[in-house]
Amino acid sequence: MIGGAARSGRRAVIIAITGALVFAVACQAAASPSPASRASASLGAPGTTPPSASPVTQTPSSPPIATVPHWESAGETHVQRYDARAVPTTSGRLLVLGNGGDADGFQAPTSGEVWDPAKGAWTEIENLNKARWDFAAVPLADDRVLVTGGLNDDQPRQSYSSAYIYDARPGNEGWTKTGLMSAARTGPSAAVLPDRRVLVAGGYFRVDPNEGLDSGSDAMLAAYHPAAAEGPVSADFGLFDIDMGLAGAALATAELFDPATGTWTVTRPMNYARYGAPAVTLSDGRVLIVGSRVEAQGFSIAVDPHAFNTAEMYDPTTGRFTLTTELPGIDRAALEAGGEPGANPMPTDDGAMYDVGTLVALQDGGALLIGQTRWWKHLADMTRSFHFDAGSGTWSEFGQPWVFVGEPPAVPLTTPGVRNLSGAMVAAMQDGRVLIAGGGGNSPNGFGGRNADDIAELYDPATSEWVTLPPMPDGRSGGAVAALADGSVVLVGGLADPGSEEQTVLTSAVRLVP
Repeated sequence: MIGGAARSGRRAVIIAITGALVFAVACQAAASPSPASRASASLGAPGTTPPSASPVTQTPSSPPIATVPHWESAGETHVQRYDARAVPTTSGRLLVLGNGGDADGFQAPTSGEVWDPAKGAWTEIENLNKARWDFAAVPLADDRVLVTGGLNDDQPRQSYSSAYIYDARPGNEGWTKTGLMSAARTGPSAAVLPDRRVLVAGGYFRVDPNEGLDSGSDAMLAAYHPAAAEGPVSADFGLFDIDMGLAGAALATAELFDPATGTWTVTRPMNYARYGAPAVTLSDGRVLIVGSRVEAQGFSIAVDPHAFNTAEMYDPTTGRFTLTTELPGIDRAALEAGGEPGANPMPTDDGAMYDVGTLVALQDGGALLIGQTRWWKHLADMTRSFHFDAGSGTWSEFGQPWVFVGEPPAVPLTTPGVRNLSGAMVAAMQDGRVLIAGGGGNSPNGFGGRNADDIAELYDPATSEWVTLPPMPDGRSGGAVAALADGSVVLVGGLADPGSEEQTVLTSAVRLVP
């Protein structure tokens, strides 16, 4: 097995910050065959039902694949990395920043390191001056990376309006503070425009300094005894869940960063306030922003319900956001028809947004949203994926949803032949194909399994064909991923066992070489 052993530490991961991604493809056989015989599902047109297991075949018009991509070790990071930011630099190196930890627990999420493919080694860099959670990080020209927004680690916590630039050029390595944003933003969307400016939109502003707690409390209670204030607590009362207080209000405003001057300029706002919405620059220069998260650090963010099922496009020539069509609704009848007789029914509501998914741009001008995850507390998990057509501005379901309805404890509703790609790592390759690797178990209710998948596949949007790659050296979920200038893709860190209560965070990194 390539890649060596991964160092690991144990920690309890806060569910709200996990990145969960699910994509519908055919299940891999339990006993792993050789790479040449591993079946790969062809999803075909959006919304069609793929075969449960069938070999990949090329049409006569499809060009042959000259080489089969393979995995190589990319070494070991100095600390554990989970839910970190991976940003490629213009020189072909990779900066990984945030959410680092050692065997004794997580450190402040501001440490970083750079991987040089020529040396195959990781080099630690100077930490940011203060702890910073839930920030945006995007590449600039000349080996620089912009880090902006986020949440500090003070008590009470506050949102950042500050921005820093990391210069990775030899002899210039280090952080430099740049201009302040017009608004403090935690979890903003960010994308680089064709003219090298950076669009930053949405996020949330921390408005509850006490986080809903009494001034003397240093812990969040997950349950309470309802009669405690009136007298002795009886065991008959039991324990009841309580709602967490609001942590902040989502923002709709947006602004532009000019790296040439280090200044910010306000642009027109989005149609909906959004937090943690993935953003990507399409081939025509417009920026697509999708959905919204609803929880941050275990607290709820005030978000308009319409934000979850909508997306919008930013046109840098007009400075305006325009709504696309809404994402397709859940086809409950089809899911229930595919389950076993007497299986639990689908919940009647849309559940809570757990993770918006990973958004990647396609060479045809469209995009894929992989693994949008919703959950119903103590009841069910569901993941879906979508295709965006930029010409029509419309969304369609891509493949099949993965669902597990475990309550009531009768016959669980499942989707046979659909693999759970929760926590999968997704990246667009230089040749136009899309890598979808790992995942498999990072669902809120723990229904997805305990160990991460080592399965990796390439999807070709031009032909709707799938190629199953050799297994990854380590099964992993929720790691950082980035495509480098040489055409390779690097996967860093993640979880080895996302379904367990105490989770193993990896330090290993692997590289897919095309």
